[in-house]
Amino acid sequence: MEERHVPQLLPASLTQQEHEILAQSNQERHDWIEQLGAQNRKMTTRGYHRLADLWVSTTDPDATRMETKTGSDVGY
Repeated sequence: MEERHVPQLLPASLTQQEHEILAQSNQERHDWIEQLGAQNRKMTTRGYHRLADLWVSTTDPDATRMETKTGSDVGY
């Protein structure tokens, strides 16, 4: 069984009641990745290569390739 980590609380000026309401709201949110799983990043077909796997940001590893008005860039 996979171990789940409890998120660390960040300093915020919330009352206990506001914190509980926010926690309940977040718990009720629909989690698409948990339900359907992550995208299949290993899918390949003849002539198909994910460009997002080839473009890498040297300063932000979470950024991916995206189309912009001036062409392509790395971002969110």
